[in-house]
Amino acid sequence: MIKITIPLPPLAEQRRIVAKVDALMALCDRLEASLDAAAATRRRLLDALPAEALAPAEARDRGGGMTQSKRCPP
Repeated sequence: MIKITIPLPPLAEQRRIVAKVDALMALCDRLEASLDAAAATRRRLLDALPAEALAPAEARDRGGGMTQSKRCPP
């Protein structure tokens, strides 16, 4: 059997590396949640678009569609 020496960083450096990896994994989790939320919003908007486009003009004028208060500000 061959003995191989594998150098390891000092314990403090190992802890710093683990803390950095943990922080990066938390960032990945937040980014994934943000992407999921954006995809859900996009789906809701895309689902609402045909209904809004096909609604009779009277329904849109009565507030059946998007009103000025629901729209994004200019």
